[in-house]
Amino acid sequence: MKKQLILTSVCATALISSLAHAAPNMQSSTTGNSVVSSSINSTSSPNVQQLVDHLLATLPEREKSQALTDLTQSTSNAGHSWIAGDVDLVVKHENDSMTGNQGYQSWEVGAAFPLWLPGQSDAKLQLSSNYHSLQNAQASRLKLMASNKLRSLIWQLKKADATLTYRKKNHDQAVALERLVKQRVEAGENPRMDLLMAQQASLNAMKLQTIAQQNYQIALNSYATWTGSKQLPAQFSETKQSLPLEEHPDIAFLQSLQSIESEKLKLTKFSQKQNPNLYLGTKTDKSHQTSNNTMLVAQISFPLGINKQSAVAVSEQNQNMINADIALAKAKQQISINRQNAETRLVQAQQTEKLAKTQLTLSTESVALAKQAYQQGETSIQILLQATQQLYDNQLNFKISQLNTQQSISDYNQTQGVSLK
Repeated sequence: MKKQLILTSVCATALISSLAHAAPNMQSSTTGNSVVSSSINSTSSPNVQQLVDHLLATLPEREKSQALTDLTQSTSNAGHSWIAGDVDLVVKHENDSMTGNQGYQSWEVGAAFPLWLPGQSDAKLQLSSNYHSLQNAQASRLKLMASNKLRSLIWQLKKADATLTYRKKNHDQAVALERLVKQRVEAGENPRMDLLMAQQASLNAMKLQTIAQQNYQIALNSYATWTGSKQLPAQFSETKQSLPLEEHPDIAFLQSLQSIESEKLKLTKFSQKQNPNLYLGTKTDKSHQTSNNTMLVAQISFPLGINKQSAVAVSEQNQNMINADIALAKAKQQISINRQNAETRLVQAQQTEKLAKTQLTLSTESVALAKQAYQQGETSIQILLQATQQLYDNQLNFKISQLNTQQSISDYNQTQGVSLK
């Protein structure tokens, strides 16, 4: 029994030497800002702005930008024009061939078109200005949407990469331990049960590495599909930034919509009366007694009263404006709540990181005690394996908690309306 204990302690000494080299390496990898494996580390890594621009080009909402540009220009053109609507071509012919014998004939050709009522043209120009403001707000909103997607993709890939890195190291150490224990068992220095436990630990580490590899590949595929690159940006870190609620891109966008609906209501009210109609043309008369006589014709008509159907249009547009007001108020409430929640999650993430660091310290001490006890034959290899596995898990948890804290800062900036640059 004493001989077996001495031989087992020799195995423990070799095992401890192996773990002593493994633990510092894994510990040091938790001190950096991010873990980037060789599969995504490259000197040609794109910068953040390039990734944002690529994402902007892929957003389906981008198609609205050109349509909004056309709408702005057409509304401006209408406001600067003195014609308020469509131009009608008028052709008129008169003769007395069926009612008399004077040989009278008359030809008239002209154009009729509506004119702006007071206030309508100015309302159109103001509406065009509001559409232009909406264009700018839409551009900022799209950039924030692209930033949100990029933040999510980057942190998903970073955490998947960190998990895979640690799972690989865990598996490598488990395989090294299995190989060492197998040699000792074959030499008759360790019981076969030690080998079975080491093999189980190795298989479990391989399973966890396989799962991590799959999750990493899924994250990488998603990242590459959206960004057009398989490389993470060379540098990606954020600090807390704040914007006034009114400067949030979503709020600015909804405020522009509100202004547009308000201006549309003014224009609808101005249009309760039908527009005056101007007619300009030429008329040529002739008969047996007279020669051809050509004259210019100008005519203007003013509708009397108010179109009774216009009240319906005013009511409908007023409802649209109220809906815009409600949407803006709800957005302000929701964004305020989101900001508070993001602040809370950031504080929680920071606290979790501190707890994870404490757990890592305790795990390191536990492994040291387990090693010592195993050397002295006071415990089994199972206890040492469990303590070592717990150390690996806590190292990974600490790294993930660091990344979660950094992601919480990104989420905080997102709720503030801060886009990536």
